[in-house]
Amino acid sequence: LKDLFLALDEDESGLVTLDEFEAAFEVPTTKAKLANLGFSEEELKALFKILDADGEGELSVNEFVSGIQEVQGDARSKNLFACKQKTEGINRALRKRWGADAGEETEDEEDDDEEDEGKSRKKKKSIQCLIKKLAEKSFESCDRMDSK
Repeated sequence: LKDLFLALDEDESGLVTLDEFEAAFEVPTTKAKLANLGFSEEELKALFKILDADGEGELSVNEFVSGIQEVQGDARSKNLFACKQKTEGINRALRKRWGADAGEETEDEEDDDEEDEGKSRKKKKSIQCLIKKLAEKSFESCDRMDSK
């Protein structure tokens, strides 16, 4: 898989961009290597986006190799991996927005409790409600993927 990654990395930057990945399907030898992974071209293009957990449009060698190894196998493992990536993305977005994992109080929130308990409780309840809704949507998406 590392050799395949190096073949995909046309500019030798140590990262494979979506453009580089899609261009690889035009090179017969690289296309054959990708086909040997056991996925269709469409599945591989979708898989690139799943493996790109940070949404930067590029994969490191570790993201590529560990991701491909994790999803090789039956369709169920592919679906579970996609759900795992979505969940991690949601968690990152929440941490970025509120600066803490779900349900954890930040130091600022502790200070808010001292200054204005009602406001802090309302904020925390709102965050928990949002987390619950996001988790439900993620699980619904996983269930739809699992039924395919």
